[in-house]
Amino acid sequence: MMNWSRVASRFQGVTTDGSPLYPLPIAHVFGDVQHQVCAFHVIKALTQSILHTVAKVPKQLKDTMPRLSRGRLTQAQRTAARRNKRIGKKIADLFEHRYLFVKHHLTASEKKTLQRMTRGLPQLRTLREIMTQVYRLFDRRGRTDTALGKLAKLR
Repeated sequence: MMNWSRVASRFQGVTTDGSPLYPLPIAHVFGDVQHQVCAFHVIKALTQSILHTVAKVPKQLKDTMPRLSRGRLTQAQRTAARRNKRIGKKIADLFEHRYLFVKHHLTASEKKTLQRMTRGLPQLRTLREIMTQVYRLFDRRGRTDTALGKLAKLR
C-alpha cells in the first residue's frame, strides 16, 4: 500500500479540467495543495459560451424583420423588403463567419468582415473583445505579474 501523504507532500499543485467532482477528492488525497484549471479547458468553455451567444443573435434579428403582405408592394413595403434583405444578409453572414468571434489571430480581411457584420450590434463586438483579452491572458510569452494584471482588468 502506497503512503499518499508522502507522495502528496511533493506536489506543488494539481491541474484538472475544471469538473466540480475534483476539489473534494483532491483535498482528501493531497491535502492543502493548489488546484488550478487547465488553460485549454477554460478557453474551450469560453469559446462554447461565445458561440452559443452568437447563435442567439440571428433569432433576435429575425424577430425584427417586418412582415410583408402579398400582392403589389407600396413604397413602405418596398422599404420594408429592402430592410428584410439587409437583415437576411446579416443573419447569413453571422452564420457563415461565426468562427471569427473565437478565432485566435484575425487577418486584415477577417477584421474587416467582422467589423461589417457587427455594425449596429455592439454586444457582438464586446464578445470578440472578451475573447481577445482571454487569449492575451493565456499568452505564454508574458510574465506572471503581467497575466495577473490582465486578469484583474478583465474582471
